[in-house]
Amino acid sequence: MAAAKTIGLLLDRQPDADRARLGETLSAGRTRPRDLLPMITRAEGDFPEFPIYSSAQRDSWTTAALTNDFWAKDVPAFSILWLGEPDLTQHETAPGSPAALAAIKSSDTNLGRVLGALDSKGARDTTDIMVVSDHGFSTIVKANDLQKYLKAAGLNAVADLELEDDESPRPGEILMVGNGGSVLFYVVGSDPAIVRKLVQLLQHSDFAGVIFTRDGGHGTFSLSQAMIDAPKGPDVVMAFRWTADKNEFGAPGLINSDWNRRGHKGTHASLSPSDIHNTLVAAGPDFRKGQTDDLPTGNVDIAPTVLRLLRIESPKPMDGRILEEALAGEAEAPKPSSETIQASEAIEQGKWEQWLRVSRVGKTTYLDEGNGDFAAGKK
Repeated sequence: MAAAKTIGLLLDRQPDADRARLGETLSAGRTRPRDLLPMITRAEGDFPEFPIYSSAQRDSWTTAALTNDFWAKDVPAFSILWLGEPDLTQHETAPGSPAALAAIKSSDTNLGRVLGALDSKGARDTTDIMVVSDHGFSTIVKANDLQKYLKAAGLNAVADLELEDDESPRPGEILMVGNGGSVLFYVVGSDPAIVRKLVQLLQHSDFAGVIFTRDGGHGTFSLSQAMIDAPKGPDVVMAFRWTADKNEFGAPGLINSDWNRRGHKGTHASLSPSDIHNTLVAAGPDFRKGQTDDLPTGNVDIAPTVLRLLRIESPKPMDGRILEEALAGEAEAPKPSSETIQASEAIEQGKWEQWLRVSRVGKTTYLDEGNGDFAAGKK
């Protein structure tokens, strides 16, 4: 949620075939096609640029652009409104803080404006609406300087490869890419000895939660078990350790984090349920009314479900599934299954243990949560 966006798939009212196929996009005050922007700024004024204006003001401006300008003549077949709040504020403060609650209220207000616009156009009863967040949030208890930690053990770890035009990464060098609640490690040359040493150092730490490697083993899970395997993917992925304890505002979920953010602020991307579990509310003529969907779901399911609603056939299989149990008139809900997988390794001075809870619905797999710990003296 780094920037507020609107995307309209304008299949009904655009005379230009290419524009109808590609749709129209507004992102952070810029449009595609470019000739849309003057129309919007004449009506709404200039985009409230950072840092003078708040993210809530940018969200409000973007919502107005969607409801007043993109929907000026009618409501297109498909629209997305992407709001930057409460993500940006929770990163700068913490979940549950007064500022974070105000940011959530800002998004609620913008949702109300969208619903009001649909009402005014007589389109509320014929429009399906899905309200979804891309993740949850946790509070950082400690930001970890992994470069310092790994270099102290003799590994050449860097957070950014600063190379000259004619220079190549050095064999054995480790590029670390921080993602808040997780870190990706790329070992230049993928030297097995260096990968093994890196894993052992992480397993001895007080911040590692779950560790993934290309092939698994030695107390790790494979990248394929997390569905993040790729030919040019990282050699090691580590999700930080977490607890279900509450922060000073009463919000559950405390995690270690990378070096990019300070303690007592918010972040995400760990395998804590506070990060993984997010919001999905759907309403409209194609959805069942008054139902709570208890089946495992994920954002990966949004695209195939939207395509079903639009009566569009996907040209190839998709990772997610259609949320059939939530659709009106659909067949009986599929049966889910779940399991907890474990991995452990006896290492110097103790034992590393980690676990990962996985759910499945049909062919779709979901990661529910996972964590790990090093127990000194345990074998």
